[in-house]
Amino acid sequence: PSVTITSGKGTSAAIYLDGTRQLTKYGVDAEVEVEDPKTVVKLIAPYVDGHNYIGCNFNNNSVRVEQLQAGKRKTVGQEAFSYDSTGGKRTKLSIRMEGDKMISCYSGGQRVISVRYEGEEYGGPAVSVWNEQIGAAKATITHFALTEAIE
Repeated sequence: PSVTITSGKGTSAAIYLDGTRQLTKYGVDAEVEVEDPKTVVKLIAPYVDGHNYIGCNFNNNSVRVEQLQAGKRKTVGQEAFSYDSTGGKRTKLSIRMEGDKMISCYSGGQRVISVRYEGEEYGGPAVSVWNEQIGAAKATITHFALTEAIE
């Protein structure tokens, strides 16, 4: 089974794995199909609430680790990345909570970036999509799995 996230008449959409708010130190593996390389796919772990989370933003130019803390957004790291370098529109993306407040972003099983973050160490996983063009944000998740943390 798969799930498609689409922005409909907006520029973004998200899904959250309900009942997972108290999770700590885990990872998420997702196989994602993106039609428009301008679409940003964000894997979030941990998602505490709409004002507090950290995530890996994957787009056609870079992977950016973005944190929202008390409603204030900041970029805590960025590395070059391209959907084209992963062999097509289906991509295996991952986020890991590793060690002491470290977040790592992976593509195709290879670590792209690791950064230290501030804030909570608990919260569930979420996935979001964004595209500047109204109605264009769309991704299909063909595989989604929680993994054990790496200490």
